[in-house]
Amino acid sequence: MNYSEDLGLIPLTREQYLTKLYNSLTTLGVIDMTFTDFKGTNWHKLFSSSTLPQIEQLQGAQLDAMANLFTYWDETNKAVRGSFGSSHEGWANNFSPYCRGLNLVDSQLDPTLGVAGNIALYFDELDTVAKRDDIMEAFRRSVWPGMVTPIGDETIELQFTSAGAKSYQFFNLREEDYTKIDVRITLTYKANSVKYEPEIIREAFLNQFNEFNAIGKSFYPEAFFDTTQLPNVADFETESRLTGESTWQATVRLADFGQKFRVMNSYVVVTP
Repeated sequence: MNYSEDLGLIPLTREQYLTKLYNSLTTLGVIDMTFTDFKGTNWHKLFSSSTLPQIEQLQGAQLDAMANLFTYWDETNKAVRGSFGSSHEGWANNFSPYCRGLNLVDSQLDPTLGVAGNIALYFDELDTVAKRDDIMEAFRRSVWPGMVTPIGDETIELQFTSAGAKSYQFFNLREEDYTKIDVRITLTYKANSVKYEPEIIREAFLNQFNEFNAIGKSFYPEAFFDTTQLPNVADFETESRLTGESTWQATVRLADFGQKFRVMNSYVVVTP
């Protein structure tokens, strides 16, 4: 937990705990990747299934012991608990019926957000019209005392009897906001092997890309094409370009915190 003179002990989000663990692994030289891509690794799964639940259980016990001291915390106890899995567990569970995905970024990752604890919320196709009441309830279950969202293109206001109205800003990506890219996969086949139809290659790539693609997820050329189910492939190279441009690149295409890629065209090239 962190301590604030105004709020006392403040529960850390899972995003903040993961950042601490990520920084430790990076400092020790165990991993060499961005924090966004760290979230999809076995390290992230291990921490999420073992270490962090134990920390959160202890944190929950501390909050339970203190709840009767603060009227505001009494009222928002569920909201405090809802924040425990804030990055891709608690928040994702609360909002999964209403959007395609989300990305939470705190000031440790993006210093432009200001003081420690400030959060930027990036939603993917959040249905703020038909599901407005449900979304407000999801926010109630997810926010925590002292949470500040300093940037966003949409705002939601919640009423708390002890604290009055509180507003939260967030970004809401629509499909037209995605960054359009093209992909080119160049294959080399094993000697005397049968070549796959181009559509099989495209489908294998797009299935894996769509499974892992999310807001803030960088495009790693080699990460979205698993050839274990295509044993005739000896080697491959994946390149990308912004749709409408002519220059291909085989290096990583980094994503901003609120950016999501969308594959518009995919090409398959076979070398002799």
